[in-house]
Amino acid sequence: MNSLAHHKPVTKHVAVLINGAKVTLPEKEITGASIIEAGIAAGLPIQTDFVLYARREGEYTKIEPGETITVHTNEKFRAVAPDDVA
Repeated sequence: MNSLAHHKPVTKHVAVLINGAKVTLPEKEITGASIIEAGIAAGLPIQTDFVLYARREGEYTKIEPGETITVHTNEKFRAVAPDDVA
C-alpha cells in the first residue's frame, strides 16, 4: 500500500497584490514585516521601513510589522514610504 496515496498536499501559498503587483506569500498567517519582505523578494521597489496597509471592508488599515494577520487570495496591500504617510 502506498502511503503517499492518502497524503493530500497542503498548499499554504497565497497570491496577493502589493502596490498592484502579484506577490505570492508563503503562508496565510503572516506578519506585516513578512509581507513587506515578500514584496521585496518579488522585486517590488519597496524597503523594509515602508508602512503596510491592507484593504479591508473598502478601506486601507495599517498593519504593524510585528502584527500577524490572516491573508486571503487576491487581498490588496499598499506599501508606502514612511515620508509619504500623511
